Amino acid sequence: MSTNQNDMVIDNGTGLAVRQDIEDALQALAGNSTGASAPSTNYASQFFANTSSGIMQLNNTSGNAFINLFSLTGGPAFAVDGTINSVNIGKGTNSATGNTVLGESALDASVSGTHNTALGKQTLTALTSGSLNTAVGSASQLNTTTGTNNTSVGYNALGANTTASNNSAVGLSALGSTTTGQKNTAMGVNALFGNLTADDNTAFGYQCLLSNTTGTRNLAVGANSLDANTTASDNTGLGFNTLSAANSGAQNSAVGSGSLTLLTSGNSNTGIGYAALNGNTTGSSNVAVGANALDANTSASSNTAVGTSALGGNTTGTGNVAVGASTLVLQTTQNYNTAVGSAALNATVAEEGTAVGYFALVSNTSGADNTAVGSRCIQDNTTGHSLTAMGKRALKSNTSGIYGTAVGYHALEENTTASSNTAVGYQALTSATSGGENVAVGINALESLTTSTHNTALGSYSLRQNTTGFKNTAVGYQALTGTTTVGRCSALGYNALQANTTGTQNTAMGSESADAATTANNTAAFGYNSLGALTTGNANTGIGASALSACTTGAHNTALGINAMYQLSTGSGNTSIGVVQGGGSTAPVFDVTTEDNRFVLGHTAITNAYIKVAFTVTSDERDKIDFQSIPHGLDFVNKLKPKSFWFRKDRDSEEKDGTQRYGFVAQDILALEGENPVIIDTEREDHLKYKGEHLVPVLVNAIQELSAKVTALEAG
Repeated sequence: MSTNQNDMVIDNGTGLAVRQDIEDALQALAGNSTGASAPSTNYASQFFANTSSGIMQLNNTSGNAFINLFSLTGGPAFAVDGTINSVNIGKGTNSATGNTVLGESALDASVSGTHNTALGKQTLTALTSGSLNTAVGSASQLNTTTGTNNTSVGYNALGANTTASNNSAVGLSALGSTTTGQKNTAMGVNALFGNLTADDNTAFGYQCLLSNTTGTRNLAVGANSLDANTTASDNTGLGFNTLSAANSGAQNSAVGSGSLTLLTSGNSNTGIGYAALNGNTTGSSNVAVGANALDANTSASSNTAVGTSALGGNTTGTGNVAVGASTLVLQTTQNYNTAVGSAALNATVAEEGTAVGYFALVSNTSGADNTAVGSRCIQDNTTGHSLTAMGKRALKSNTSGIYGTAVGYHALEENTTASSNTAVGYQALTSATSGGENVAVGINALESLTTSTHNTALGSYSLRQNTTGFKNTAVGYQALTGTTTVGRCSALGYNALQANTTGTQNTAMGSESADAATTANNTAAFGYNSLGALTTGNANTGIGASALSACTTGAHNTALGINAMYQLSTGSGNTSIGVVQGGGSTAPVFDVTTEDNRFVLGHTAITNAYIKVAFTVTSDERDKIDFQSIPHGLDFVNKLKPKSFWFRKDRDSEEKDGTQRYGFVAQDILALEGENPVIIDTEREDHLKYKGEHLVPVLVNAIQELSAKVTALEAG
């Protein structure tokens, strides 16, 4: 820009010269005396456009110095602070680096601190060496002297602060009383207003933490949150009126409008949700999550409620856990209940109950010591106590029955008033209503039972069809599965007595023992497949694997030993003792099939039989009829052929078995007896047998004949 200056003096001269002089003066005046240096002739209040510094300047009233006004390219550029209507504008006293001031009496002390900003009357008016402070609002940080890194927005915000640092206050009188407390944050009218020396508090909302004086590490968000807190620490309030009555309680957390509103001295509480723990005053260590959860609690401690209105009526009950909407909602003073699931333990007023699952124990009123895990477990129970149920609908219909245990889907589902039942397994005892003291373990065990008592079923499908039969015991897969109405049966083993329907007082032990029996009574089968084919025969006893295994309708038979009497089918009244095989050296000495009233002892491999005394045989005349003389005597005896012999190992072997014996050959005696043999048993012609007791009368006849001859000879 070219020089455009003039001494502003119009010299005398000719018309053209005067005109030029006037034009030069006017041009200098219009161009503000533009130039790289000050005009040679100066006037008071003269403008000067300094092209060297690029600043518009104004001569002072004395006309001896120019004052910077603004840049020639735009914007103010004062070299010193200014005042507009008593409002200071500039960098404040001492013009410390980075300071900014706009306000009456703002930053006007002996300031050495840098990078401070003061906007408003008396903002940072006492500041000396403090740096990096920002104060906006009349009297904001009024008393701060050496504090640093503070931010305040609002009338009297951080007004009492002197040396404290790292505080932030936004709102009328926010942190207004704080003197030396540090690292506090307050936003809202009167937020943290009463705080004096406490550190690390955070308040967002109208009058949040209003009364706090020395409490530390508190967080309040929402109007009136924690507004009564004074010295307590580590509290958290998020929502309108949260923890608004607290004054000494510590380590509490409230999230949601009205949560923990009335708390005064309780510690370590957590309330999340509208009005959660709303009425709690002195209770400690409570947790409430959900609208109105634990909202009536006053002084009780150690409760946990998660869900809308969970534990909503609790006042002084302790140690309770409720998870799910309306769980434990009617409880008031009871202790140690646990409910997990919508409406679980909804109506209870009893203690020490546990419910996990939708509607679990929902109707329970005074029943205590109950445990329910699963949807609708013990749903209808009102007064029944000491119940345990695990699985969907387990013990669902129970109302007043006690001491019941049900584990499994639908286990004991229909039980209403019966007590002391135990069911473990899918649909175990599912139909039982009033029958008590039953035990069912296994899928569908005792599934159909309704009113009977004292049954025990261990194994899948065991006693499955039993309805009213009582005092039955079944252990094993499908054991006694077909039994319906009879009682006093016992079955142990896979499929044992599985077809039994109305047969009573039967006992079977062993896999598949008596598994075909239907209506047979008083059966005893011990051993694999013992009495396996039995259907209707009564009072049979088979002890040993496959003992009496072919018996169907035969009755009153007793067999002891592996395969004992295994060929018998319909014979009755037989007894067999001895381990036998189907053939060979241990074949039965007599194969009973359809015969009745036979006693078979041992097998063909037995070499010796021992007994200390002889058998005592019935011989009472009153038990005998049709007496006749024996046709054989001395002649018969004289024709007998006593022999020495050994038994064969078996018929196809020449190997001797046992010791040397004396005796007779059945065929020899049979030849002497003729058509109607008595001494020789010919019932099984391929196995002739000798009945020695019948030879004794023949020998007596022979002796008598011989004696008569001797007598005659002596008389002759």
